[in-house]
Amino acid sequence: MCGIVGYCDKRDIHKDIIDSLKKIDYRGYDSHGVALVSENPAVYREVGEINVENYLEHTKHSKAETAIAHNRWATHGEVSKANTHPFVVGDIAIVHNGTINTSHLSDIFPKIECRTEVDSEWIAQLIAYHHSRYPLISLESSVKYAISFLGEDIGAFLVVDLLCNQLIGYSDGSPLLVSSNMVASDIQAFKDKAKPKRLNSKVMVAMSWDFSSHNNVRYINLGKPSRPLYTSCQEHKEIKKSSSVHGHYMLDEILEQIDMVDRLQPKTSKQEQESFDCLDYLTKGYDDIVFFGCGSSYYVGMLLSKTLYRQGFGPSYEYASEMTITASDISDYPNRVYCAISQSGETKDTVEVAKKLAAAGARVSVIENKEASTSTLSQYITDAHIDIEAGPEYGVAATKSFMATYLSVMGVAKRSRLKDTLSDVYNIYYAEFLETFSRTAIPEYLPHAFFI
Repeated sequence: MCGIVGYCDKRDIHKDIIDSLKKIDYRGYDSHGVALVSENPAVYREVGEINVENYLEHTKHSKAETAIAHNRWATHGEVSKANTHPFVVGDIAIVHNGTINTSHLSDIFPKIECRTEVDSEWIAQLIAYHHSRYPLISLESSVKYAISFLGEDIGAFLVVDLLCNQLIGYSDGSPLLVSSNMVASDIQAFKDKAKPKRLNSKVMVAMSWDFSSHNNVRYINLGKPSRPLYTSCQEHKEIKKSSSVHGHYMLDEILEQIDMVDRLQPKTSKQEQESFDCLDYLTKGYDDIVFFGCGSSYYVGMLLSKTLYRQGFGPSYEYASEMTITASDISDYPNRVYCAISQSGETKDTVEVAKKLAAAGARVSVIENKEASTSTLSQYITDAHIDIEAGPEYGVAATKSFMATYLSVMGVAKRSRLKDTLSDVYNIYYAEFLETFSRTAIPEYLPHAFFI
């Protein structure tokens, strides 16, 4: 999971882009970089967390009106300045969030020699290769050429020509949000009250401006015809903290769980009904539930399965990357619910399984810490969507999202069996959690709150 941001505007934006990148630094702490487009283009790369003062010192003479930036969470190649985005080949610079199967590309393009260990470099190499062979064609055409060789579900990337005020973005399997002058992988990168659009899969956006017009934003459908190019995102509020309150974001998030529990509890009868409806599949008789996810999401699925079993349900849990789905699995169990769990809504293996299940006609529900319109996983929902509303987690390990997923499901599960009001269930079920947690912030005490 990496973070990408791009700006294209008729003003100097070199400060704005680092501010936006800083807001989503939780998406990658390994390294970061910025490509600034101008008459004197500049590329800035550094290993480690963002140091805004250092960046501004190195770019203080910039007059860039178009730029792209990246936070890296290393998946291919070591953490080094050489492997840090943006990747530049000729005048082409790119940033990328996702993974690419590059095993076939060396055979097709034997003359291309990548300089790094990162799969993302191939995007820049292919665009530059085509652009150098056909210098009179548009950057947009060269991007389409590269996409034709990159395969499926490659994530999202941004491209600029370092000498031209044009920005191109493409989404295929990872979120990419677009406003009138900005593109980003995460809604937190945008300014308060922004309402960006989320590109649907296999859609390209081309953003440019000239002195006679406002920003020009075009959407190009490279997927199935006659389908929406984007969906609207809900208004959001900036909640990124400038610094940790307790010395580290993860410690903040451990202590914020008490407030998170309070937010989960319905305050009105309308909220009570809405909370009940969003988990309605647990009360419809779909007792055969399969939770699946990766990392901490897998473990919360394991915990839910064991606890729900004692409540009279028939759950199971699977590691997403190891799941095998056959046609008979779907046809033999028509009332089975497959419940994907993902903190980010982008976990590649989990998304892949949900995609296959939805295509096969299975019931797919999603539990995630994300509003549906900004989530990749939500595209494959055929049953219910549950936004646990734990708030963003800037620490690496899941804290609030783990607890919120567990408590959200268990609250409604207990209501369905005990026939109590949902508020009563929350009051009863969370009471010991609050009492236990208020006594100490030491994580080993938390499991006592799970079994009451």
